[in-house]
Amino acid sequence: MSKDFTIVMPSFGERESLKKLIPEILNCSGNSLSRIIVVDDNSPDGTSEFIKSNIFNCDVMCINRLDRTGLSSAVIEGVMAADTEYVAVMDADGQHDPADLFAMYELIKN
Repeated sequence: MSKDFTIVMPSFGERESLKKLIPEILNCSGNSLSRIIVVDDNSPDGTSEFIKSNIFNCDVMCINRLDRTGLSSAVIEGVMAADTEYVAVMDADGQHDPADLFAMYELIKN
């Protein structure tokens, strides 16, 4: 399986959620995940610093948006930064199960 899948995660104030969520995503990803792109609206809780200062088993990048906010524009910016055939958007608050996302990816691939 090739690394042809990117997850875009818009965030604001999601540092604590991402600490738990990113390892969960990586645990489910197999060999398909190319990158996680966190699009953060300059969170005061240090979300972007957390992403930039940690090493993960996958490419995890953070777009720290200054003077720009909003879910729709964050999603668009993240998708435009993706360079894979498949892109999914997943909120960074942990309300969605990463296993479900990868099950949907497998359905699309098959």
